[in-house]
Amino acid sequence: MSSQTVFVPFRYCPLCRLNHNKGKKHVYSKKHKEIVANILVKFSKKITEAKAFLKKPSIKEITWDQAGNKFWCYFCQGDIDKHKLNVSTPGQCVVEYGGFLEHITRSDHAENTAKFLKENMLDMKRTLEFVINEKMYLKFLEDVEAAVTRFFMLKSQVLTQIASHIRSQSVIRRDVVASSLREQVCRMVIS
Repeated sequence: MSSQTVFVPFRYCPLCRLNHNKGKKHVYSKKHKEIVANILVKFSKKITEAKAFLKKPSIKEITWDQAGNKFWCYFCQGDIDKHKLNVSTPGQCVVEYGGFLEHITRSDHAENTAKFLKENMLDMKRTLEFVINEKMYLKFLEDVEAAVTRFFMLKSQVLTQIASHIRSQSVIRRDVVASSLREQVCRMVIS
């Protein structure tokens, strides 16, 4: 009998950031299970936060300091925009968690989530925890449209109030200057 050495290729685990030659046994290791559990808890928190915005979308100025934030989707292995730029007729604004909600609605995210759960030997029924159905997202988009309209109406009202305040200040300044000039003319006439 000749002894043959079986070559087990190295695999990379992006969650553990580790090259290993344990094959499928790696997903059963204590460290890997802890990392996967932490990832699922963190992603569940993000989804809970985002679901609050499904019912009541939040619109921010285009200059909002968090407008360019991204998040890492462990299921899709990519950087995703957390908030979504909304280019509408009245102007530009940012929809808070818009990019996140759009991403977790997409079919490729659902497929990648199922793949992630399968590779990590988790219950496939949990896929629904990390995905939002398209019907809910379409309702969200309708609510966003209404929120954007309200946002720009409010912005217009604020700008109108500011303009009115500036005009009133300008009138006051003009009156002060005019009265000052009258006083100077009176002094010149008297002297």
